[in-house]
Amino acid sequence: MNLPPNNRFDEIVEMLNKDSSRAVVDACVAMVDNNALLFARTRDLAVQSAYPVNMRAARVVEQCVRHNKQLAINDLAFYVGHAEQHETDGIKRAFLKIISYFMDDGVGDEQLGRVIDICFKKILSHNEPVAVKAYSIDILEMAIVREPDLEGEFVITLEDQVGKNSHALDLKIKKILKSVDNKARKMHEHRQKRL
Repeated sequence: MNLPPNNRFDEIVEMLNKDSSRAVVDACVAMVDNNALLFARTRDLAVQSAYPVNMRAARVVEQCVRHNKQLAINDLAFYVGHAEQHETDGIKRAFLKIISYFMDDGVGDEQLGRVIDICFKKILSHNEPVAVKAYSIDILEMAIVREPDLEGEFVITLEDQVGKNSHALDLKIKKILKSVDNKARKMHEHRQKRL
């Protein structure tokens, strides 16, 4: 399919207006490919159009970034801002996933604090859906690698959330808490052996 970029974008919009299936998302990702202009237009569609097209476009954007992080590396602040403020859950979910792709090598120290703050707020919010909270937890787990001092606050926050969310999220939280507890126990045993 070698349509000019404008025609491909029109086709992407048409497809996203009709369906949200994985096949449609995959076809749109293939049309965008590594074309920065088509990617930018699809990203703008995600934040400027109405539901459900905005959520579908956000899924396309997330999948494009998953396959080629270079498409979004210079716009990380854009994704952070919309993950924090956008009203559509699907956009927050997709943009948090994008942020997670950059936690190892793209989120600078100046932005890390904002990302951490956003994620803690989302976990503690009564209004955020389970998926948004789950991605926020994932991001904070990655942030702790860079900022180990956050682990205490992270554990307290997760302990506070047990029983306040879905069963699946509670299981995820309990698994993380058990892992942190096991790590602390091993560190304590290691210190005892050294004494």
